[in-house]
Amino acid sequence: MNENIASNTLEFAAIKGAGATGLVNGNIYIVNTDEKLLLVEENDGSYALIPVADSAGDFTLEYDDTRQDQISTDLDADGVEAIIGSNPYLDDNILLQLNMYNDIVQALSSTPTFLGDVDLPDPYGGDPNVSLKVAAVPEFTPGAFIGELSFDDGSGGGDLVLPIYEITSAETMFIEDGDGDWTNDPRLATGNYAMDFNNERV
Repeated sequence: MNENIASNTLEFAAIKGAGATGLVNGNIYIVNTDEKLLLVEENDGSYALIPVADSAGDFTLEYDDTRQDQISTDLDADGVEAIIGSNPYLDDNILLQLNMYNDIVQALSSTPTFLGDVDLPDPYGGDPNVSLKVAAVPEFTPGAFIGELSFDDGSGGGDLVLPIYEITSAETMFIEDGDGDWTNDPRLATGNYAMDFNNERV
């Protein structure tokens, strides 16, 4: 009896990859022996590779946010090949599993890519005590987390770190005007806010 090679993931993926023709939206490739990347074809014809991993559910995948350094976007076919290899290991194609595919793509779109820290000057002189952690996301979603603001009050007790969110018209947040009547509180304008949840401030 011949050995069933389906249990040997890499060997089986190598055979499927050798038989595949071209790059297909939704393909799952295996790299670095046991890591998986989802191929996404964008509307402009470019490609993105998104790290994914097996989820708790049976035969399902999810976005792997522990491997953000493996996110690749705006790739052409040569760029994809440089990552997955000229003889790729093809594990599966999940395009017909739309819920899983869309969940992975959506998870990436709302994940911030941190670009670095910016120290904000003190308008009254002296050393800067406010720093802004700048982030970028491919697509804003309501309430999207886009960075952090840190404030050093000089007390030596550590920085106060405030997450920054984009507040859109889809949210309903009000400003306490102090008159004790919540029904006439003005609505918070849309924009990007550092959120101090503990003290109910933005």
